[in-house]
Amino acid sequence: MSAAQPPSSKSSSLRFPGPGVVIVAIDFSDASQNACLKAREWAARSGDELLLLYVNDTMEQAITDAMTPQLLEVSRQRHGEAERHLAAVVSELARDGLKARSLICEGVPHDRIIKTAVSEKASLIVMGTHGRTRLAHLLIGSVAERVVREAPCPVLVVPIVRPPKT
Repeated sequence: MSAAQPPSSKSSSLRFPGPGVVIVAIDFSDASQNACLKAREWAARSGDELLLLYVNDTMEQAITDAMTPQLLEVSRQRHGEAERHLAAVVSELARDGLKARSLICEGVPHDRIIKTAVSEKASLIVMGTHGRTRLAHLLIGSVAERVVREAPCPVLVVPIVRPPKT
């Protein structure tokens, strides 16, 4: 009996059959920009389509019983800004030969990410993490953690790269 050979890097890499849809959760933070870069690398190798998903978080709106005119205007502004930013990113990805589209929806971020992954039959979700402190994490939770627990497909969580402490 011969000794087992370690798998080549090709055979051990994570792959899915045929091109699929990769959801990239975008909130325009540094964390999500970093995640978008990783998703771009993935799509360049795999041929997968990128679905850039922005969720207009309605949690703060849920605190009040009704939308005030001011909150409604803020929501409209966020939606318009998201449309412009996403259109620019999709155009840039297309210029680089990648398949991409965008989707904007309203709701609770982790819930909308998961529902979109199900409806799109996503093969992967890519998202950033803000790396909050333990106290902040306990108080507000983690969208990434909830998505990892409930997602119907693998989730790649990309951390913010912080400079080393001196």
